[in-house]
Amino acid sequence: MGVVDTFRKSRPSQALRVQRVLALLRSEPELGLAAVVRFAQSGDDAPPAARLSGLEQLRPVLLAGIEPVRRVLANLPIPFEREQLAAFRRLSLAIEALRDAFKRNHADLCEPSPDGSYAVSSPQALLALARAHDLQSRLLVAASRLRIAMEREQWDELCRLAHPLWRTGAVEQTFAEPLPADQATERLAADTPRAAFVMPMLMRLVEPLGLSGPELDLAHLVARAGARHAGMRIDLDGLPHVNADGPALMLSAHHTVQIATRELVVSIDRCVVRLAEGARPHEIGL
Repeated sequence: MGVVDTFRKSRPSQALRVQRVLALLRSEPELGLAAVVRFAQSGDDAPPAARLSGLEQLRPVLLAGIEPVRRVLANLPIPFEREQLAAFRRLSLAIEALRDAFKRNHADLCEPSPDGSYAVSSPQALLALARAHDLQSRLLVAASRLRIAMEREQWDELCRLAHPLWRTGAVEQTFAEPLPADQATERLAADTPRAAFVMPMLMRLVEPLGLSGPELDLAHLVARAGARHAGMRIDLDGLPHVNADGPALMLSAHHTVQIATRELVVSIDRCVVRLAEGARPHEIGL
């Protein structure tokens, strides 16, 4: 038996490794985030379907860790101190690592197309792509809620992940969560890739730096509820486009996004009236 074979046999099973990471995330979040990065970046001999299962177990626990970090940083003065930025960076590295693991898993589950791209060939492959896209959306939303400006590459990444879902119509598909939803996991209202794509765009449009903490929290609630009412289009040219139905965002030299917000504006107007009448956010679906 060769050295590599001996090493492989001595490695803990994927299931055991996942359980160790989950335990760390729950008991020592900072160490757990580092463990997520190591797990996501490590090579694994498990078949793609088994690998997807392990990633699916980690995902909801990592998502539940976003809100505690955000809450600690939310009311601190801007700009953040180095230590505070490091806390957000640890979280973002874990989200990005898990996102990239889902991307690799998606590629492994797909059949190559003649043009060199990957054709979605199974529900599992589609799920892996949708999960990667969802993680990127949550990263951008968390940054917006903390008034942290993200690089253009991060917005390009959201568009790259969303485009094949949009092109095939899968943006309207819902994906079951492995665990019951709660506030900590910050579930999107519609549970569709379209809602996940639109929400960070709406947060970008409200210009978080100009809002107080309570105003930003309310803007987030409106964006989360309103994401289900807005349409989207992704143009791969980065050029200005006239959009009669709403704003067009030139995110980079590669991507321009058009958002159809007519229904959303009507919904927001209703919310404003109800809030002025004394209704509480949860009473009007926010």
